[in-house]
Amino acid sequence: METGIAPKKPCMFCTAIITSIAFPSSSGFGSESLGRKEALEFAESPDACPMCAAIRDAIRTSLTVDLSERPDDVTETYEKTVLRVLSNSAISLPALKWATLRMTTELGEAMSSVEADIGVSVEDHLRFPGHHHPQFWTSGQTHPGLTPAEDRLLCARNWLEACESLHSSHGECQSHGEYLPARLIDVTSGESLRLVAREQFDHQDKVRYAALSHCWGDAYDEPLRTTSLNVRAFMQDIPQQLLPRTYRDAVRITRGVGIPYLWIDSLCIVQDDSAEWQQEVSRMKSVYKGSTLTIAASDGTDSSWGCLPRDVDLEAAAGKHSNTPAKEVGMQTFSFDHLNEGNGRLCNYMVRFQRSKSQRVQKESHLNTRAWAFQEQLVSGRILHCLDSELHRQCRNSYQTQSMQNSHEKMADYGVDCRGGRPMPRSHRTWPSWIEEFTRRNLTHASDRMAAFAGASEYYGTLTCLEPFLGLRRDSLAEDLAWVRAGPTRGSGGVCAPSWTWLACNAPVWVDYWRFEHEDALVENHTHSRVCRVDWQGPRMASAIRTTVFRVRGPVKQMALRLAPGSTDSTTLPGFHLRETSADGPAACARVNCSGQFDSDSHHPGHVESTYTCLLLRSWGRESSAGQQSETFLLLTPTVEVVEVGDDDYEECPGFRRVGIASVTGRRPIFDGAERRELELF
Repeated sequence: METGIAPKKPCMFCTAIITSIAFPSSSGFGSESLGRKEALEFAESPDACPMCAAIRDAIRTSLTVDLSERPDDVTETYEKTVLRVLSNSAISLPALKWATLRMTTELGEAMSSVEADIGVSVEDHLRFPGHHHPQFWTSGQTHPGLTPAEDRLLCARNWLEACESLHSSHGECQSHGEYLPARLIDVTSGESLRLVAREQFDHQDKVRYAALSHCWGDAYDEPLRTTSLNVRAFMQDIPQQLLPRTYRDAVRITRGVGIPYLWIDSLCIVQDDSAEWQQEVSRMKSVYKGSTLTIAASDGTDSSWGCLPRDVDLEAAAGKHSNTPAKEVGMQTFSFDHLNEGNGRLCNYMVRFQRSKSQRVQKESHLNTRAWAFQEQLVSGRILHCLDSELHRQCRNSYQTQSMQNSHEKMADYGVDCRGGRPMPRSHRTWPSWIEEFTRRNLTHASDRMAAFAGASEYYGTLTCLEPFLGLRRDSLAEDLAWVRAGPTRGSGGVCAPSWTWLACNAPVWVDYWRFEHEDALVENHTHSRVCRVDWQGPRMASAIRTTVFRVRGPVKQMALRLAPGSTDSTTLPGFHLRETSADGPAACARVNCSGQFDSDSHHPGHVESTYTCLLLRSWGRESSAGQQSETFLLLTPTVEVVEVGDDDYEECPGFRRVGIASVTGRRPIFDGAERRELELF
């Protein structure tokens, strides 16, 4: 068969890998070891075997030293590479199989491991009549005869129609149209666009709309926006020549899949109306959950990037970026003829070697570095990921790519289980994982931190019937208070929030970093809330906080800390010397080592000993640990705050502010005999 892919015969070693994937044993090929090979063999003759070349490149990316250019004194350090074929989440077809190849290279006593996805298609017209190698593998398109953009539009339409038609198995993907945004863009006319207000719709009918998830770009290059000056004009006509490319592509996709309306944040919210902005931002969960399809401009760094490929000559002439179907980094495709050992027939094999797993490519896209996009991805029932290399379709039931990787991994990466008909958090760690994922992402405006998480907070409340307050779960208070700054703060400024919530820390965080998860762990929560109330000036999580009342009760002791020798201010979790100051006698002088972190670099005492009020959050031990016990506690400093107690009535209130957190392990619990006190936290 003429494939457009140059035939390249793999070596016997790699042929064995390929055939084991194409024709796995009856027991499957999960964790099947394919033996060892000298690491240098992959480097010395890369042209002889395309698979060896791909493996060599994959190994090289995981090592700090190029295998082919190693000095003699480290030649024996990289000894062997162990290859292991693992079962893959992709759905297997009779003539097309996917597997994960794990390549583990020995580095003396240490090891370096990297994984790649391998797809194998077999053309054997007697055994697999009618099967041909995937068109996308040979041409970068799924349907021949179309332009790249038309090809992707047809893919998107077919995927959406298939998902919408499977009501029984894809019920959780369907939008229920319970909420309409303030405005939508009418795309039904091929010649013009206009805004349609919520009041203009017949609320008896379900309105189908798509929503765009995208990166605006930096603050100096923001896209076209609706303001109080142009909103009336945009209700009549939105000049299409003013739309950035991402918006134009989103309009084209919406029309192409047969959806009549489109929601784009900068156009459907009046951007200089703070009251409307707060109201609509507080409803982001409903906007994206209610959309028929979320269009994600995954690789776009700003609104000029686009969602669809373009003709490279036209774009080059215009001097613009072109996201023409790009060859994925680390991807190799080759074909070869091989005699089938079972029946002696000559078959044609095509192999697609992808150094990065498909879902990892999507997760590492630029959009996944943006904090606003987290809640958009979290609540959407269907997402069309528009990558430069290919389209991915994600829904509550499956994950598909143009390269023919179809899996049932669903939207499992966010820890929501939809199998019971009603979505539920899969585990107690779902909420902490959301916080950790959200806080590693970036915001152009640090003051948006709380608003950008509003939809996620509301969604968790929908799943559990108990919405968190300012980022903390009421039924897991001690665990959620045990958050730790996991990196440097991102500049000055940020959201105005109480010191006890991670929302006040403009940095990545870990939640319950010192958690103990052994089967014989004995965990005890010591701090509980007495009063927790948040009053907002407008919509919650999207407006300013008027006042908070947060009183907790738990064991309290006075402790003195200083940086331990050898630790530095830049250490991720520096070590401290801890001294109890509230005890009498020898205990007051006893020093123990602990690890901890301050919520801001400005709170760091360095090598100077400082005293803190310490509130015990959690403790745990193991039945098998011979009395060893760990304790996690907050570091607090006293403060006096002016609080509102009534309309235009204020008074001074003493309390404490959180400045950090620490954990200590030893045979004698530090908080033994501690006084239980009620504290007001600000």
